[in-house]
Amino acid sequence: MDKVTNIKGFDTLDLESMVFTSEVVEWELEVRCFVLNNQLITHSSYWRNDAFDTSPLSGSEQKELFDFFENFIQQYGETLPKAIVLDFGIIKGKGWALIEANPAWCSDLYTCDAEKALEVIVKSCFKN
Repeated sequence: MDKVTNIKGFDTLDLESMVFTSEVVEWELEVRCFVLNNQLITHSSYWRNDAFDTSPLSGSEQKELFDFFENFIQQYGETLPKAIVLDFGIIKGKGWALIEANPAWCSDLYTCDAEKALEVIVKSCFKN
């Protein structure tokens, strides 16, 4: 094993750069959400219990997702681009969390409503 500082190109990085780190978690469920103007436009599951799975959310999962999304938007909505994809999921033993944020123009639709997702994708191509 080599030191990170020996990797070619590392010397060009600012040693004061901040990085995100997290503990290792197990995701029970992952959901892709196309968001426009802080509104969830369309969504699709894509991972469930260690397997690719786009089956619809149960009624309780959907309610929990919507509740978590609304709380997330209240806290962070002002920091988000107008059009974005947010992936949320359930961490085993902990609950809902943001997995990652992605540009809409390069995010898989899974089983999202294509017409609704297209609206978000088009809006994401314009500067806020």
